[in-house]
Amino acid sequence: MTKKLFCRVDGTIEREGPGTCGEYVCPAGFTGESCATQIQDKSAPKPVECPQDIWVVTPNTSAPVTWKEPSFVDSMHTLYVMEHRGYTPGQTLSRGIHQLSYIAKDAEGNTARCDFRIHILKEFCPLPAPPVNGQRHCSDWGPNGRFKVCSITCNSNLEFSQPVAKFYTCGAEGTWHPPSGHGSNLVFPACSARKSAQKIFKIDMNFPSSVVCSESGKKILQSRIENNLLQVNREWRICSDNTPGICSGLKVKVNCKQAPAKRQLENNELYVVEIEFPANK
Repeated sequence: MTKKLFCRVDGTIEREGPGTCGEYVCPAGFTGESCATQIQDKSAPKPVECPQDIWVVTPNTSAPVTWKEPSFVDSMHTLYVMEHRGYTPGQTLSRGIHQLSYIAKDAEGNTARCDFRIHILKEFCPLPAPPVNGQRHCSDWGPNGRFKVCSITCNSNLEFSQPVAKFYTCGAEGTWHPPSGHGSNLVFPACSARKSAQKIFKIDMNFPSSVVCSESGKKILQSRIENNLLQVNREWRICSDNTPGICSGLKVKVNCKQAPAKRQLENNELYVVEIEFPANK
């Protein structure tokens, strides 16, 4: 179907050509003298407005959320737009991250899409407390300074009790990375005075018993082992403690254990001894 344009002119004018008065104009998508030839649309629609990610902080497990839906343009002016998962503005969304995908499709099947996410959070990037005996240095980053990044240092002559990250960041998910193992809350390692590594000697021994292993027997054996070790320490200084007659950190544990009997009437109990003490370098 064709459409003819006419121009009505009132008054005295000077004509400047070429003009469009009296020309035939075909509907969008058609061409030719009789507008019977359909133009093949090879151009995909284009998004005009596509929302950025949305963050909603609420103490509840869900919240109603509204947003401005994306808009698209197409050369043929025929578009069908839908949200892939059926989300609609004003809908109540549960806590978590919701991925929205708006897809625009023209008559020829060309498509374009707009993707964004809605984050429903209980809290967003809560600032952690500074480390014990240390300092916290934080700044904003990301769109509108929404996200956080922190670094930590210890006070003078102190060190962290464990390895720490160069930076701790909180991004779109609203949680800190790397995590500290305390749920969603980030807890920095504490700072403390540096101590040299301590060498620990451990000795395991089994003592066969000709009688039934008992509590009194364990106490007697433990006392004898401790006294003998202290005697050796007085002569050889095997413990790191330099105080005469003392070996700080000395631990002696005695337990009972059943051992396989070689003969039916033979007692098969053992005293199992575990010895531990801080040794001299």
